[in-house]
Amino acid sequence: MSQSEVSASAFRSLVEAFPELRVPTPEAAPAPRPLQAAEALRRQLRGAIGTMGDARWRDLLQRMREAAEDGQKEYRLLRFPCDEVRDGGRAIREQEPQWPTTLTGEAADLYRHWEAELKPRGFRISARELEYPGGLPGDIGLFVGWA
Repeated sequence: MSQSEVSASAFRSLVEAFPELRVPTPEAAPAPRPLQAAEALRRQLRGAIGTMGDARWRDLLQRMREAAEDGQKEYRLLRFPCDEVRDGGRAIREQEPQWPTTLTGEAADLYRHWEAELKPRGFRISARELEYPGGLPGDIGLFVGWA
């Protein structure tokens, strides 16, 4: 599988295959054909991810794949304090279209990676506030999804 085949649709296939990918019990019957197909897709994605970018990015892609295998439809790339965003998180809180322009540091780097490598493959990205300690804005999460 080539890098271009790491796509949101491939991750959605892992989510759909989640019931078959679970570890079978010893009493279970031999693996049905869908399980064999799901395992083949899992191996292909693992190989393609290994060929991509730097180690940090490959690690995140690996964790995304594992989340899809567990039936999840998104993965939190990063958690960071709202004071690391230019406007304290206001644009994210209000879901304004220009919220990505407020990102700084690692969050901005991850956004650029998503825009260059994952957006063309059908992945989406979102940010949202994760908590409001004492009624005040707290940490923000940056999520990538494939649903």
